[in-house]
Amino acid sequence: MSDARYDPKEIYRSIFGEKMRGHGQKWPRIDLAELRAVNPETVGWIYMPLSPISYPVVKERRDPRYYLTHNFSGEPSIHGAICMDFRHGGVMPPYCTFFHGHHMKDWSMFMSIVELANPPFLAEHPSIFLFLDGRYFEARIFAGVCYWAHKGEKLAERAAFRDRADYAGWLAEIQEQSVIDAGVPVTPEDRVAAFCTCAYPREKTFNQFAAYGVLRETIP
Repeated sequence: MSDARYDPKEIYRSIFGEKMRGHGQKWPRIDLAELRAVNPETVGWIYMPLSPISYPVVKERRDPRYYLTHNFSGEPSIHGAICMDFRHGGVMPPYCTFFHGHHMKDWSMFMSIVELANPPFLAEHPSIFLFLDGRYFEARIFAGVCYWAHKGEKLAERAAFRDRADYAGWLAEIQEQSVIDAGVPVTPEDRVAAFCTCAYPREKTFNQFAAYGVLRETIP
């Protein structure tokens, strides 16, 4: 990612807020105590190498609109914050964990997620890294789905499953609808992560995009 519009010095304050000004936190040293002193709703950190994505993750409130318009420090901001879906209660579920973030024209937040549908970009950014539940994970991207979030297309953001067979059927549907051919295997025994954001195609055939990665615990 080398877009000149992305200038961390200009957008840093809007994303992290006054309380995080001058914060030098870099992956992989994640100090949850420090982060939770700023925002008690912190659940971890997300990082995509060679992209602007390196942000704290908060647990989404039952009113999902709050973090659409407030940053990590709770201040009004067009950038919002990166959120774990409120249906998870701040804890990784056994099947799929969903994360939400804005698609910003300055390349911040989750704009890079949409770019994963571009094969050259995916080749350079095959994984997203997460620090959650006190552990480090690599999410190896295996699928990406375009959908209409406001027309009842909930397949892409399904958060609960009856059992592993139900989960297996959902994974198969995700792979069938995927616009990404990453060649990364996934099984019903795998835990996955989904990264969801807005999309703005010229043909206006969808308005949301979700990238899915197979989670593997890793060592930083």
